[in-house]
Amino acid sequence: SLPEQQKIASFLSGVDKKIQQLTRKKELLERYKKGVMLKIFDREIRFKDGNGKDYPVWEEKRLGECLALKSERNKTKEFTLVLSVNNKKGFVTQYEQFDGYSVASKDISNYKVVRRNEFAYNPSRINVGSIARLDTYEVGIVSPMYVVFSLKKNINNVYFENLYQTHYFKHLIKIGCSGSVRDSLNFDDMANFLLDFPFLPEQKKIASYLSYIDKKIESIKTQLTKTQTFKKGLLQQLFV
Repeated sequence: SLPEQQKIASFLSGVDKKIQQLTRKKELLERYKKGVMLKIFDREIRFKDGNGKDYPVWEEKRLGECLALKSERNKTKEFTLVLSVNNKKGFVTQYEQFDGYSVASKDISNYKVVRRNEFAYNPSRINVGSIARLDTYEVGIVSPMYVVFSLKKNINNVYFENLYQTHYFKHLIKIGCSGSVRDSLNFDDMANFLLDFPFLPEQKKIASYLSYIDKKIESIKTQLTKTQTFKKGLLQQLFV
């Protein structure tokens, strides 16, 4: 009857409004983070130490001073978890990456080992963001074509994760890839990037602040997904 239609419509409109609000909130926070990152890495925003004093001036370094290339191979075939780096999700299993299929070679002895908090990237896809830190598994293996590296003690993991998302870093990747026939970036070329780095204590403060924003964004994404799932289930119950 019409009165029940109106009640259903009113309730669903309320759910839609909640979804729109959460979507808008997520977009605003993501935009805010981009703006804050731009100001942080342009040094328009600086952090202070525990005594309210300024940290030292940022120091120019070659990126290679902060990275250590890893070349551990899966010679004994001890590790069988084959991973890929997705430009949106980071490290994923090959089954996730290739819709239920694995494209790994039968012989995985030459695959590279990547351990928790180490980074890896696909040299021919880093220009679209295929670089990530392993934080979902203790250890896995990646294709021999991948570059695997760790960070030295003078750079913070989360700081570096945000650094390679900046426009300037992406610009350096583009320049580095342009000299290659296959538009790929080898480790030596990336190690040659010249960048300004804050001292480790300021890196940690930057990382902590950006992580706080990321947690807020993830919280809203979770709420949004739950609300969308709730609406989908509700529609099935109402109309099926």
